[in-house]
Amino acid sequence: MAAQKCLAVFGGNGFLGSKICQAALQRNWKVISVSRSGEPDWKTSTKNGHRPEWADGVTWVSADIFEPATYKPHLASADAVVHSMGLLLEADYKDVLRGKENPISGLRKAFQTGGSAWPKSANPLDKVPGDDIPTGDASRQLTYEKLNRDSALIAAKQFVESSSAKSKTFLYISAAAGFPILPQRYISTKREAEDLLTQVQDFRSIFFRPGFMYSHERPITVPMSYLTSVSSTMNKLTGNIFGGLLGAAGTAPMDVDKVGRAVVQAIDDKSIKGPVEVPLIESLSSKLT
Repeated sequence: MAAQKCLAVFGGNGFLGSKICQAALQRNWKVISVSRSGEPDWKTSTKNGHRPEWADGVTWVSADIFEPATYKPHLASADAVVHSMGLLLEADYKDVLRGKENPISGLRKAFQTGGSAWPKSANPLDKVPGDDIPTGDASRQLTYEKLNRDSALIAAKQFVESSSAKSKTFLYISAAAGFPILPQRYISTKREAEDLLTQVQDFRSIFFRPGFMYSHERPITVPMSYLTSVSSTMNKLTGNIFGGLLGAAGTAPMDVDKVGRAVVQAIDDKSIKGPVEVPLIESLSSKLT
């Protein structure tokens, strides 16, 4: 009998992360969620406010990705790691998904400050700080560079150093494109993270590029998905001439459950590596039983 796989999900209590955890459990994998708050607040994370039964199967770890000592031991048995942070509408600290603040204004306020370029190196992980990462308030101000790029490199380094798995997979949740009213840095920092992770030879890298994701459990995402669907249809009818202008709004929206299933299938399929665009995500989601 094959050994049970172990998956660690950074941001596992979030919008997409929780769906990835659920899909992995359906395959009888061991699942570890790493996030600042640990287990989700189910009263605001599910439509009925109840804790789902599958949550019992997840090890919920409360940790700070910028403080490796708080989670590094949990990566020792991990065969795969998913970085599911820095999503377009994943901003719990601004109460965006709970409908308490406008999504765009919340995200803009959260990421107003720019960041520095990543130091040049043959192995990008060589430039990742160790356990002595600064913890002052100024160093923790979130930027696209820190959340989309730096946190992924930090998680990747800890995975390489801690995991005893012979074959490792690191899956990064990227995006199909930016969004018209968000700064270009939102997507450019994700692409930079992809480029840097590609250079790491210690694991198989997969970069998921979904469009806008929605769920009926998060009502605020549904009307936005309708608008995105309309703009996507118009973009197709006009031969994609507005693709560069619309960004992610020109890509068909996706059910977050499907994306979660596709992530697990991609990890299980050794032939999948590099960027995974929307058509392949759709195909992968239908293969998970």
